[in-house]
Amino acid sequence: MVINEDYAETLHEVIDDYNYMTFWHELKVRLGKRDFQHTMTDEEEKEMEKNGGWYPSRIADLYKKWNAEFEEYGVERLEVKASGK
Repeated sequence: MVINEDYAETLHEVIDDYNYMTFWHELKVRLGKRDFQHTMTDEEEKEMEKNGGWYPSRIADLYKKWNAEFEEYGVERLEVKASGK
């Protein structure tokens, strides 16, 4: 089967849009989870144990924080630092 050029171009645009959205979503989620793990209280840890590992609602605030950061600055202010291990 041969795909015509117009369809192939449309397909590539859809895939590019999906990859773009997936990148930002994954970055926000992973950084939010990381930040949550670094700031988790004992009560939140117990809550997670009780509900099968689901994160408490506070994680939504961390996702919003990262979302706002990326909307305003993209990745311009992200840095990777050596852990010193």
